[in-house]
Amino acid sequence: MKNINSKKSGFTLIELLIAVSLFAIAVAISAGGFVRALRTQRQLIALISANSSASLAIEQMARAIRTGLDFNCLGGPLGVCEQLTFTTVAGDQITYLEEEGSLRIQTNDGKAQPLTPADAEIRNLQFILMNDPNYPPRVTITMGVTAKSYGLEGSITNLQTTVSSRNF
Repeated sequence: MKNINSKKSGFTLIELLIAVSLFAIAVAISAGGFVRALRTQRQLIALISANSSASLAIEQMARAIRTGLDFNCLGGPLGVCEQLTFTTVAGDQITYLEEEGSLRIQTNDGKAQPLTPADAEIRNLQFILMNDPNYPPRVTITMGVTAKSYGLEGSITNLQTTVSSRNF
């Protein structure tokens, strides 16, 4: 014969509600961390892309400067300037400048074309021209680069290189 007074095992409704609530809180906390990690990853990819673009642009500039002649520094005192103008071996006049947050090249007084993509923002572009008659001209290029992405306004990478002209 069965005992009618025996206790049945199981969860009460209150215990079940507490367990589901704790589980929901844990999922919400971990989802927030996951979303933050995805946002950080997107920002990091944008910053790496901007830095790569600026490095490529500097390399293109260095290649042209190595074979350039008649360097002139415009827009600054004593060899420090915001625009660099020179003549290529082919006789073309080239000017490098910063305009609207991008690094630009102007050829033969035409319209300035961007060297960096729209997602990279160039800040504080400067050229330092060292023209010693006993040595080849040297140009030091300095710039700050950041990605045009939300939350990266203060993340500036400073790049610098010095290039000597081979046409001395």
